[in-house]
Amino acid sequence: MSTFWNQRYAEPGYKYGTKPNAFLVGQAHRLRAGASVLLPGDGEGRNSVWLAARGHPVLAVDSSQVGLDKARHWAERAAAQGAAKSMTRMGFLYHNAMGVERNAALAASWWRKAAFAGDADGQA
Repeated sequence: MSTFWNQRYAEPGYKYGTKPNAFLVGQAHRLRAGASVLLPGDGEGRNSVWLAARGHPVLAVDSSQVGLDKARHWAERAAAQGAAKSMTRMGFLYHNAMGVERNAALAASWWRKAAFAGDADGQA
């Protein structure tokens, strides 16, 4: 099954677009502010990136490494463009080796940027 999804996600662009799932958007108000969210089968990350941008710690899992890599690159772009919560999440990924090699210096760098951008979680 991974081969199938890796091939689909290897195509240019995003297979299901970049907008979050409509059901998720309609139900997101039920999540507590800052609630941790597990997203199984998140593919290229349209739901995880959307939730992370709204301050939720997100763990996205998928059988497709290609999809997860695209999601991580998307989150990195959001962080690089100044999204403070995304900066904090990138620090978390590198600190905990979640889909990336553990890199304490890079984690600290993302957290410093997040703190400077005003995210209190980046100051911890």
